[in-house]
Amino acid sequence: MIKYFPFAPGIPWRLKNGYIVPKIDGNVWEYALDKRDIVVVCFGGLFESFLSLSYLEVFNFYYPNKKLFWAGYSKYYSLVKWNGLASTIDLDDKIGDKYPIPIFLDKKDKVYFNCLNNYVIAKSFNGKKKCRPTIPATMQVARNLFGKWSDEFLPKLRNFEVSPEYSQWDKLYKISSYICIFPDSTELSIHKESGFRWDEMEVKSLASILKVKGITTIVFTEEGFKYNDSVCKVVPLKLDYILNIISKAKAILSNDIDFLFLGNLISSGILMMEPLCNAFNLKRNNKFLGDRNVIYVPRKLLPKDVADWIK
Repeated sequence: MIKYFPFAPGIPWRLKNGYIVPKIDGNVWEYALDKRDIVVVCFGGLFESFLSLSYLEVFNFYYPNKKLFWAGYSKYYSLVKWNGLASTIDLDDKIGDKYPIPIFLDKKDKVYFNCLNNYVIAKSFNGKKKCRPTIPATMQVARNLFGKWSDEFLPKLRNFEVSPEYSQWDKLYKISSYICIFPDSTELSIHKESGFRWDEMEVKSLASILKVKGITTIVFTEEGFKYNDSVCKVVPLKLDYILNIISKAKAILSNDIDFLFLGNLISSGILMMEPLCNAFNLKRNNKFLGDRNVIYVPRKLLPKDVADWIK
């Protein structure tokens, strides 16, 4: 069955069991982009916002003369600035509900790519049915544009700059061998799923074991006072700290899954978490990305076992 929508004139969408199949042929693709600027729409958390920059990489490669825009939450505007391919544009964060298809057009000169269409919770075209797709979350974002993954799509941070505060911290400690831990729930994730849950005593225990191995434990938290009596190094939840530290970490553990999935994109470190099913199964997401990382997913994460995995 083929369905047309008034906010995407001329674009035929195939339906399967009432759900839109996010795929169109080349001629329709060229029609949608003809004489239009491109807007990538992604009102997600840190992981989704970073991954959506892959769309900009694809468009920049195939359509280098197109004007590119990005719409999402303002706290992630710095990601777009560091990527250097698009300008930010303000849109209502409910626009994806108003136009529930992967690609829609305005009446002027823009085509919109809805990265998170049918992401995590899929709805039939008429909104009467819902389901939870079981394919990896990374694939769910990717399939709304390019489907099969290639490392060529990895977002580049062409204009990345760290803050003076980070530079000062880095010069002060000069840490070369470390893991990073995100023990708390944060506002940088849209998900309730948890990678692990430790209290500060378990974090301190791991840090003490690793110190003997010459490995530092960096803890991202806004409650640094909990670790004053430990060997942990505490840093704030700021994007320049997060991206720079994650990218070089030997291992990443996180309550919020966003930091694990971000690590799957920008780090070669070991990713450690307790099991999650379906879309957030970390091993399946890693496989979709080409087995980029070593994954450690025991039934229960314990400080001693984690320490044994880190060399």
